Amino acid sequence: MGATDPQLGQNKSSFWVAEIVSSKGLVEALKAVLKIVVVGWVAWKFCLSHSEVVSGLLGKTPGEEAILVLQILGKLFLTLVSACVVIAAADYGFQKYFLEKQMRMTRREMKEEFKLREGDPLIKSRIRGIQKRIAGRRMMEDVPKAAVIVTNPTHLAVALQYEEGMAAPKVIAKGAGFIADKIRELAKTNGIPIVENKPLARTLFKNIKIGHSIPKDLYKAVAEVLAYVFKLKGLRRA
Repeated sequence: MGATDPQLGQNKSSFWVAEIVSSKGLVEALKAVLKIVVVGWVAWKFCLSHSEVVSGLLGKTPGEEAILVLQILGKLFLTLVSACVVIAAADYGFQKYFLEKQMRMTRREMKEEFKLREGDPLIKSRIRGIQKRIAGRRMMEDVPKAAVIVTNPTHLAVALQYEEGMAAPKVIAKGAGFIADKIRELAKTNGIPIVENKPLARTLFKNIKIGHSIPKDLYKAVAEVLAYVFKLKGLRRA
């Protein structure tokens, strides 16, 4: 997998942000014009609907004219307030929709950028699977080098290698279930002794990594197993 240029991802994100800001500014300008047009249209319709009332002011006394004008202005104010409330509600709905859409786009951009920076998780998972299978094959190839196989007896199997000159025995293969069965089969094929020791098998399987030597606190237990194996081999030769 090729390395991704971080600058490319940064430029892409910057372009996307600039595009959003530019689009949002244009939308806000159009909304402002639309609000003015709507409010003006409502005021114009109101005046048209009250034109006869206004023309009737000529025959009224000054006091009646003042009351009627105040009534008309009050109705106009309430009408414009109602229109503004409707516009505000519509604007709120639009803003919520726009924000949710922006958030969805942001999450999508983040996922795409993560893939660019970190690599496709699916591909990485496949690579890990391949690496695990390769490591498993190598482990099985090392089983014939073992001096003994310590078992649980059926669920676990741990292959220990010990040769002259080694500072301490080391685990060269281990497994549970199906893998344990394969280790035992290879051991039988290659004439490697299989020793049942449940506590030791569990401890080795749980705590010792493949390729690592056993710690000092297990020397005695492993030495007893190896001594038994070497004694068994000596008896067979005799």
